[in-house]
Order: sequence, then structure tokens, then C-alpha cells
Amino acid sequence: FVVPSGKPPAGAAELDDWNRLLVDGKPYMPVAVFSGFSYPPTRKDLERLKEAGFNTLLYYHPYKYLYIDGRKATRKEDLLSSLDAMRDCGIKLIFGTFRQNLPGQVGVREEFDHIRGMDNVTRYVVGLVKDHPAMLAYYLSDENPLKEYASVKRLRELVSGIDPWHPTVTLTNRMDYFTACVATGDILSYDYYPINTTRDQSFQYEGIESAGKLGIPHWFTPQAFHWGAARRHHPFNTYRYPSEEEMRSLNLAAAIYNAKGFLFYSYADVRLQEEKLDPANGKMFWNSVRGAARLLRELEPWIMSVEKAPETTVVQKHDSKAKVIARAFSANRKTAVMIVSNGPGATEAVITVPGYPALKSKYGRTRNLGG
Repeated sequence: FVVPSGKPPAGAAELDDWNRLLVDGKPYMPVAVFSGFSYPPTRKDLERLKEAGFNTLLYYHPYKYLYIDGRKATRKEDLLSSLDAMRDCGIKLIFGTFRQNLPGQVGVREEFDHIRGMDNVTRYVVGLVKDHPAMLAYYLSDENPLKEYASVKRLRELVSGIDPWHPTVTLTNRMDYFTACVATGDILSYDYYPINTTRDQSFQYEGIESAGKLGIPHWFTPQAFHWGAARRHHPFNTYRYPSEEEMRSLNLAAAIYNAKGFLFYSYADVRLQEEKLDPANGKMFWNSVRGAARLLRELEPWIMSVEKAPETTVVQKHDSKAKVIARAFSANRKTAVMIVSNGPGATEAVITVPGYPALKSKYGRTRNLGG
């Protein structure tokens, strides 16, 4: 991969020794949401996302659908005016360029304004956006099969050769692909969407733990949609919404295992659920997504802190499938302890944080035993 040299330009995003993203030298924790599948968000959507706690947009098809203020005379103007809108709203962009390694496939852009040829289009577009202050990173792969990884790696080299000052993100839903996937981007993201009809999330926790133990930069992609929006061949109510508690727990588990960014999937589904598939419940679900995102922003100082925190011990009281994990974080002389269980069902554990006998539960799931 390309190691940038020289003085970082304004807006540069770099990874530090703690796998944190630094923008202009300051820690930045992306709390992002996927968008841009078939139509662009409006400025009103950007304001709604900002209010909900999101600071970043992962745009799936910016080559085709990024025109927040309406179509302009050229695609170049579409892109740059949309980046301006994000800048105005204080939203950063993860730019989706994940199919620009597969000529002839759906989603590939081989023409863009006056430019022809897949790689030429990639070079041109990356050159257009790389210096914009709203830029944060590039999204290079999306659950690609293993056989495509060589071409994803080549895409990474192409993009980073043009813009070494914004990292690349690569995503897989396969734990057994982690090692191979790492070579295709600067940051690994793991997605697996377990909340459909059951309440067993244990496999998801295994993936979160495995990603954390790699010791590399990784961002978690939590489920923020109802499977009925994706599996339209089944009745919508075949599935169920993720609860706020489930989304919250998965995000906290990822933070415990060193995730330094969160990519919610997806705002396009939220809009579809609200507007067409299930208006009443869809609007209530957005409030749950909002709650999960805002909690991450509240905990950002602790998640991004490099201060030494007290060692936490967990002693499970019952032999059950549900596992309790916990970790203490310290920031600005304050300590927060994240505690989650993967389910299903109830479980009980004793969590000890030496030197902190007066900790209080935020959600009432723990009680202080003193000592």
C-alpha cells in the first residue's frame, strides 16, 4: 500500500498507532450510515442525519447518484456541489468506488462526462474529490468473493496512488476471509446481519471478537434495517426490526474489541420502510437507530481515548450460551465501563473494576455489589 510522504494537506485523514483515524491531526470517529443506492439524500436528510448523531455518509453509488442539490450540467458539478452540501452540514464522505475493479459488471462506471474507460474514470473522479474538505475515505469492496480480491487490491493501489491522504475501507461478511481481505484496504469492516426472526447474535459476536484480535484498524458495520426491506419475496412481517438495545449492544461489543468507527446499514432501507413498506413502525425504528448512533457519539471520548484504563474482570455465574463481556475505558480522568451480553436469553456475571466502587448503571442492567 501507499505510505504518504511530506506534509499532510488540509483535510488529510491518517491512521495512528492506536488504529484511530486522525483528521488534520485530531481523532475522528466516524459514525456513518450507508446511503446513495438509487437516489440521493436531500439537504433535509443531511440535517436529519446530523441531528441523529451521524457525522459521516458512506455513499454507495456516488458516480451515478450523488447530486444532492439536483442535476447539474456535468457529473463533475454533481459531485462537487454535493460535497459542498455535506461540508455545509458538517458531514464527511466515505466515497464508494467499490465496483471500479470489475469491468462490464452492474454498477461499474466506464463513462463519466468526457472520460472513457474504467480506470480512467476512477483516476478522474478520485482526482476531482480528493482535495475537498468533506472527503474522509474510499470504500473499495462490498462482500466480494475471494476470487475478486486481486482486482480489489489493484483498485486500492490505483486509488491510493492518486490520493494517499485518505484511507481505503474494505468490507467482508466472512470471518474466514479476514486475513485475505486485510490486503485490500487500510481499514477492515465486518458486516453480518443476524437480526431477522431469531434472537441469537452469538455468531455476530464471534466475528466482532475475531476482527478485534487482528490488531489492525477496523470499523464495525451494524444492522440498522428490517430484513423485509431486502427480502421482498417474503411478507414484510416475516421478519422483525432490530431493537435499540440489540443495535446498542452490538456496537458496544465492537467498541470493546477496539472498533474505532461504525458504518450503519442503511439509511436507504430506513427511508423505504418509513415511506412505503411500514410507515408507522418505520418512523419508530428511526428513533431506535438515532438512539444507537447518539450513544456512540456520547461515548466517543472513551472509545477514542488512549489513556490507560483499569483492568476489568468478568466472572460468569451460570453456564449458559449467553456470554458477558466488559471493558473499562478512561478519558479526561473519568471512567466508563461497557458491558454487553450476546444472548439469547438472560445471564448473570460479576464484573470487577478495581478502584471504582461507585459506578452507576446507565440502563439499569447492573447493580452495584459494593467493595
